[in-house]
Amino acid sequence: MKHRNKKQKQEVRTFSAEKFFPLILVLITSVLFVIKVVGPSNLLDNDQERPAAYTLDVTVNHHWVCQTDQTGDITSKPPLYTWLAAISTLTLGKGKINLVTLYLPCFLSILGCAFLIYLLGRPVLGWQASAFGAMVLVISPMGMKMVALARTDPLFAFTITLTAVLGYNAWSKGKGWTWFWLAAALSALTKGPLGLLLASGGFLSYFWNKKTQLEQPQIIISWR
Repeated sequence: MKHRNKKQKQEVRTFSAEKFFPLILVLITSVLFVIKVVGPSNLLDNDQERPAAYTLDVTVNHHWVCQTDQTGDITSKPPLYTWLAAISTLTLGKGKINLVTLYLPCFLSILGCAFLIYLLGRPVLGWQASAFGAMVLVISPMGMKMVALARTDPLFAFTITLTAVLGYNAWSKGKGWTWFWLAAALSALTKGPLGLLLASGGFLSYFWNKKTQLEQPQIIISWR
């Protein structure tokens, strides 16, 4: 009887942890974001001043198509990150650029990558392993760096992950390729066609799966 009660308590505890993990993930990522924003600024490091200048060019001069930096040179990257940072500045900052509006797309990108890992790993690996993978991404040195980094890298990582996931899902189910190409277009708008190449790397498994007759497990995104 005691063993049964102990087992029931463990099941309740496990269910509660699983239920609240998405909130925990958001909370931890948000804390890291706040620490990076309120801490000493490193905006002049890691070549962040140019993306900031592109965002300023959009919000002040309304150059949405082609931006220039503080030296007058045109942008060296596609404009998706600049657009998102500018929209964040115009809506949340009321037209005044600051670290929060500049880093918000980066924060959402890392959080999005973590949720993709969690949601897609759950049906195959279980929620504990998926939660561990998501947390490793967020608290890793690279994750903590990119959560507030005014560059295209965090957004590029998210669009690549999203493109790869949608491509694998379409390949497994035989439909949904439109979403794959839309995600690939977003990746190209972030850092060029390299995103499509990286996201499509998993399709190479077709050649050895064809020889071994392995079946691809289908991806099911769900909270339950």
